[in-house]
Amino acid sequence: MDFHPAAGWQIRPFRPGPDRAGCERVFQACVGEFSWLDTAQSLPAGWGSPGCGLAIHVAEVRQAGLVGFIMFNSETGYVSYLLVERDWRLCGIGRGFLAGARRVTSRALSLDVDRQNRRARAAYEALGFQPVATRTAAGREQIRMRAA
Repeated sequence: MDFHPAAGWQIRPFRPGPDRAGCERVFQACVGEFSWLDTAQSLPAGWGSPGCGLAIHVAEVRQAGLVGFIMFNSETGYVSYLLVERDWRLCGIGRGFLAGARRVTSRALSLDVDRQNRRARAAYEALGFQPVATRTAAGREQIRMRAA
């Protein structure tokens, strides 16, 4: 578990019962910010259930509840989702999520980011990720990035 006393957040493992609604809320808030995404999207069926194959950590603030989460495959190092609510960005939560994922997996972390999401791309580059491939999925160009 990571804790940032000055910013007031902590990162901890996902709890299937109490954290599910908070993760869904964060997902919808973040997807709604990106005009190029279909806002009717939802998290994949079965996410967060035992045996889903994903490690999930959440960022929690005592007064605000869940403000972000990361889902990643600890065997491959692939990050499926890393989402932080707008008001809590630039507080070190993303860095904390990635540091925690690095402790759990022995593989280099990788992720896909939409080409239009310039802020996320810049943040990942600042954290040591580099573009390694591009692809088009659901009509959107995505960049595969891998941690150096």
